[in-house]
Amino acid sequence: MSRREHRLTIPGRPKSTKNSRQVVKVRGKVKTVMSGAACDWMARARAEVRRAWRGRPLQTPAHIHIHAVFSNRRSLPDPDNTVNGVLDAIKGIVVIDDSLAWIPSFAFSHEVTPGAQDCVHVTLTQVLP
Repeated sequence: MSRREHRLTIPGRPKSTKNSRQVVKVRGKVKTVMSGAACDWMARARAEVRRAWRGRPLQTPAHIHIHAVFSNRRSLPDPDNTVNGVLDAIKGIVVIDDSLAWIPSFAFSHEVTPGAQDCVHVTLTQVLP
């Protein structure tokens, strides 16, 4: 079996797409939507992923490692919220889906490096037949 590795960098401090919901009324009905900060980050992240990724989403499952770089310890997000945001950002562009059928394993790590630019490095490793 062979492996193919793909790397992406998403600039900016990741925002939670789950815990940043706001309740709004649309035509008299209550809905929940992403907060402005989360929506802005997601739009920038997806634009960067589209720019960096050439071609169709991966057609075989890929193991994913998400490594977040933070410039300071101020309000570090929960790892699961960071992973959720990143998976939502790459879904449909890099991977077909973020289900276990397409992502058999993932790892998360982070570092705090004063003076660094906040970003997320994503490494996808496909196991090819």
